[in-house]
Amino acid sequence: MKNILKSRIEKGEKAILAAEYILPLLKTYEKEIFVSLEKGENIRKLHGMAYIIKKIDDDIKRDISHGEDAKKMLINKSVNKE
Repeated sequence: MKNILKSRIEKGEKAILAAEYILPLLKTYEKEIFVSLEKGENIRKLHGMAYIIKKIDDDIKRDISHGEDAKKMLINKSVNKE
């Protein structure tokens, strides 16, 4: 169980680093996609791209959240042992 928590914490920390770089880029692309969608350009392709951007954003946020939860659980376990 401890190894699983450590793994989630590491994954969450990596997601935080990724979020600092990737999320601002994704927001830029997202704006461009919505502008193109409003113009009616390549709707099927742009819809797929918007879906992928949303999925990446959700995955990063989920990994960060799981990492934070794992830290709390690990801290609680160590406090309870004392």
